[in-house]
Amino acid sequence: MAINSFEKIKQTSKAILFEEFDVEKKSLYDLLSIGTPLSDDFEEDIQTKLVVNNFEDFIKKFAPKVYEICTSIDGKPKFEYTTDVNLAKKYNGIAQDITEHVYYRMLNQLYIEKGSSGQSNLKFDDKDILEMLTPKQEVEDAKDIRKKLQLTLEKYSELKSKNENANEYAQQFIECRKKIRKKYSQSQMSLLPLAIEDVKTKIEYLDKNLNNQSSIEDNNDILTTVGQLTFDSSGTLVVKEISINNDVQGVEDKNIVNKNNINNEIRDILALDYDSSNKKDNEFIKSIVLSSYAPINMSSNENKTIAEIKEEKNKCLALKNSYEEVYCQAKNAFISEMTTIIEKLLDVKVFFDHATVDGNKLENGILITNCKASKLIKSDIKDKFEKFIKNRGVDQTRNKIWFAILPAIEEKDKVIVEANKDIDPFDVMGPLNVQKDNESDISDKYLSFSAAKTVLELLDKSKIMTIFSFKGNKNNGFAALNENYIINKKEELNGINYEHAVYAYPNFTLTRERTVILDNKEIKVPGVYIDAAYPAAGLLIGSQQIKYLEKRGFKGKLNPNNVCVHVDLEEDRIRKNLLTKFNREVTLRWSQDLKTEINRDKFGFVFCSDEVYIDDIPMKNAYVYFARTMKKSSRGIYRPIYRVLTEDFIRQYLKTNSTIKESTMTKFENVECNEWQVEGKKNSSKDYVNLILRPDEKVEYDREDKKLKITFNDDEAILEDIDIDSEE
Repeated sequence: MAINSFEKIKQTSKAILFEEFDVEKKSLYDLLSIGTPLSDDFEEDIQTKLVVNNFEDFIKKFAPKVYEICTSIDGKPKFEYTTDVNLAKKYNGIAQDITEHVYYRMLNQLYIEKGSSGQSNLKFDDKDILEMLTPKQEVEDAKDIRKKLQLTLEKYSELKSKNENANEYAQQFIECRKKIRKKYSQSQMSLLPLAIEDVKTKIEYLDKNLNNQSSIEDNNDILTTVGQLTFDSSGTLVVKEISINNDVQGVEDKNIVNKNNINNEIRDILALDYDSSNKKDNEFIKSIVLSSYAPINMSSNENKTIAEIKEEKNKCLALKNSYEEVYCQAKNAFISEMTTIIEKLLDVKVFFDHATVDGNKLENGILITNCKASKLIKSDIKDKFEKFIKNRGVDQTRNKIWFAILPAIEEKDKVIVEANKDIDPFDVMGPLNVQKDNESDISDKYLSFSAAKTVLELLDKSKIMTIFSFKGNKNNGFAALNENYIINKKEELNGINYEHAVYAYPNFTLTRERTVILDNKEIKVPGVYIDAAYPAAGLLIGSQQIKYLEKRGFKGKLNPNNVCVHVDLEEDRIRKNLLTKFNREVTLRWSQDLKTEINRDKFGFVFCSDEVYIDDIPMKNAYVYFARTMKKSSRGIYRPIYRVLTEDFIRQYLKTNSTIKESTMTKFENVECNEWQVEGKKNSSKDYVNLILRPDEKVEYDREDKKLKITFNDDEAILEDIDIDSEE
């Protein structure tokens, strides 16, 4: 009867992520502070409060609420954004879902489209996606609301004039009012795109009138400008021109009066809705609500001089400039404050995209600490954390944590912070008790190198394979990779020679620092990066799941009885099916000097974007080049991750016995190990990708030294930490 390793070792993919997302939600630090880490109650709390299985679950549990704060100076609004609930309460902040903001959606779209483009970063055209930050894209969302608002009230008035039942249209009109109210209740700034487009329409209409009368030189000559602001079939604000004709003017007058009456009714009720829903009076925002959904006519059937039209145009230009200034200020404020948290949310999305297939759930979930790793090694909680992590890494079998993600580490003692705006030394200083996100201590945002070393050592002792990376910036991505970078990193990481530490690099670039122009105003987008630890961990954890591998092209090439610890991401047959979802960022191939420096000792978990073919198939996305730990073998080569995982699996497998005696070791060697070796030899053609032992690999028990030796093709490991009891 074939041995089913899953009967004893239920899973090899459970993971933990050390990162903070929402300080208002529970964290591992909170649970350890009040709980007993080895109790069932504590485990239940972990599962319900901190474990997630897919990205949607993660967003529900850990995406922070963003609060929009609108203040008014001389009637002109200024927008600020924060995740600080107390600050939001103090300034009547309006809660928003961060994933609904256009900036988040833009970056998410960049990630998706770049990955499927097959183009380098320089060739990929992101102009259309960046345009999502302009008012043009946001306008589409509201057009149908304001069109329906007018049409339903017209239909309601028509039916009421005939004494017919108009409740259906009355209810539809109320629903439109609710949608408008919800829009400015969630974000007052969301109205500005409509206002900007509408005022542009007015300016275009006035320009047309002036151009038509360009032959008239006397500014006091009289022009007849007859037009009405209304909505076309798509909901866009247009000026409906009304020609002057004595035969039809009476009919036109009547139509205009009817339209004006309906528009005035809409305007009056929206004004009441706004006044009743807002605690703070803001005439600027109120005027935008009214002009967006119930615009005042440009003119009725009255005569105006060219000078008067020019004056009206100048007023519209001033209004447009005011709107655009506020819009750009709000966008820049959001981007400045929220880029860091949005980067972290997208990091997690990237992890799940690589650890699952088609949005399916992660089989064994991932524990989100929701706090920085540095907080868990503080003196008040360190002992509890060490007990917890040792128990989950070493003592447990069914609930063992196999992997950890340790992202956003500072480069040694500093981190490069890319500014997204020029620094003005004479800028007005805010209140002393309010600290903005971009002014906070860097150590609050990223993990110090010294703290990372402490955590990596602790996780290594707990047999948890930890994938770590430095905070992404323009100096540690694909474009910046060279032999000097590798030499410096080897020296920097020289003291981290742990077999359960994995350095992932280079980091991925979502967008370089960019500027979006709105007329003569700027919206500045900083460089946004994905830490390499997330896709690396995603591929590693995904490769431990049978169903995942089946959907990645290995159906029929898996032994369902075997765990997947021996899956080697460096093998071409694995590499070509487990590509990243990132584009090949650079066009030029690695220099020979760079490749030589990496190949010298096979350093790190490294992604490559060189154009290569595997089995005559081009690799269109970035792919795994090496997948190594930070521990070197006796030959001075960094050890493959799969070998350390195989060793950990054997340790765990033996621990499922009630006691480990000489007889236990003998049976294990003669039965399980023998079967795995026989299976490996039978599959010398490498049909199965999840063999526990490959051809020429074996496990032997040294009875004299009481040690277990695992022989790999060009390496061997001695397991000295297996406690063997006496037979007596």
